[in-house]
Amino acid sequence: MSRCWLLNLDAEKELADPDWRRTERDRDKVVARIPTVQDLLEEGDRLVPLDEDERFEANGSQGMVWCPTSGALQRLQQVGARLPEVPTQEVLRRVNHRRFSFELGVTLPDSVWVNRIPDLQSAVARAPLQQHWLLKRGFGFSGNGNRKVRAGSSGNSVMRWAERHLETEGILVEPLVARLADFVLHGQVSREGETRLGVPCVQVCTAEGRWTQTRIAQADDISDEEAALFLKAGQQAADALHQAGYFGPFGIDGFRWRDLEQGEQFHPLVEINARYTMGWATGMAARS
Repeated sequence: MSRCWLLNLDAEKELADPDWRRTERDRDKVVARIPTVQDLLEEGDRLVPLDEDERFEANGSQGMVWCPTSGALQRLQQVGARLPEVPTQEVLRRVNHRRFSFELGVTLPDSVWVNRIPDLQSAVARAPLQQHWLLKRGFGFSGNGNRKVRAGSSGNSVMRWAERHLETEGILVEPLVARLADFVLHGQVSREGETRLGVPCVQVCTAEGRWTQTRIAQADDISDEEAALFLKAGQQAADALHQAGYFGPFGIDGFRWRDLEQGEQFHPLVEINARYTMGWATGMAARS
């Protein structure tokens, strides 16, 4: 069956604000990133233009989407594609919010979730594992939506940024630790809760957390113990997604970090991305 893909790689912006509309600059950024996810496409697949003014005839082919937001589904319907079976928008928004993965309890030491400025100020006043805290808004991708703040500081610029997101999204406060290596585990969960996990992969990221490459983890990249923790976290995430009403592709991020005693620790569940993710086809194909 022929397929047509809508690669809305900026889906988190719509999840954060249902009234958000993609600007020309937003579109250009997404188009520039599309070559990095070409491995999702099979022979004969076509790309649906993001711009609603650009004509495209799907001719009844099966619609595929990076993340099934309402805007993406409307675009597929507009071009005459067959809509995929997807979870509700309420479920999609809930499971992609960082609080969903935070509440699973697999967190860095001293991490807290806040929704008010006084709570945020109290949180960053504490002494963390390192000298800085990392603030993460509810929705974000590729390092977007994060701010670094020194322990004990309540800089005006950071607080102004926080005020814009606290009530609508909330903020995760976690220690900014020394990351040694980044990993990703991909998966697929069915409507009935059946789970298929890929193999652990290495994620090569910039210092700002932006993805550049995914490759299958080798024995010298990740230990057996770390891989076991990662797969356990992947199953935990899949179970939570199913219980929340989600079905479809997902990925979880993890990383190895160095503590103050120079020991190495493994954090197996940084966050859940309930959608396709960078390198998804690589990680899942290796398990086939």
